[in-house]
Amino acid sequence: MLRTAVLSVGAAIVAVVVLGTYLLGGFEAAAPEPKPPGTELRNVLYRITPHEAGLGSDEIEGTVVQVLADVELHGSDLPVSMFDVGAIMDVRLFPGDHRVKHPGLTLTRYPQGFTTRLQPHMPEEALISWPLPDGVSSDEVETIRITVRQAEKITTSGGGGFFWTDVPGSSVGTVDLSVGEG
Repeated sequence: MLRTAVLSVGAAIVAVVVLGTYLLGGFEAAAPEPKPPGTELRNVLYRITPHEAGLGSDEIEGTVVQVLADVELHGSDLPVSMFDVGAIMDVRLFPGDHRVKHPGLTLTRYPQGFTTRLQPHMPEEALISWPLPDGVSSDEVETIRITVRQAEKITTSGGGGFFWTDVPGSSVGTVDLSVGEG
């Protein structure tokens, strides 16, 4: 009887530890080793090949980090918003491991326009930009790390729409880019 009680308490403690580790992200896959510029990162929605990074300025955002990349939407026959595409990337600035979100997109074939959606099956050369996080100055940024995660299409209730999101804990690859002159 005492042995059963001890085993039950032990099993409960192990379950709590496992659950706590899971909730704190302890079972997420380790980040892949960063690849060099020019490496294609491809998930079920799009492919991106980052080539170079630099600093630039934007009339609205101020100083931005920019990445010149080839990009193509191949997993949808409908346009997909840059918000969805950006949500599937984890972009960090080093040193300091500062996360940046919500990229802007300018196509090199139309540099005076701001693009909000990627068109399906249309390879593009693009300039992707992210504003610097609060408290980070441009002279602090040496490297931009782009990790692309696997994508998943989520249909909204009622089936009237959809959006794309990342698959937590997944990664299709990482590229590190040294930040040069923009």
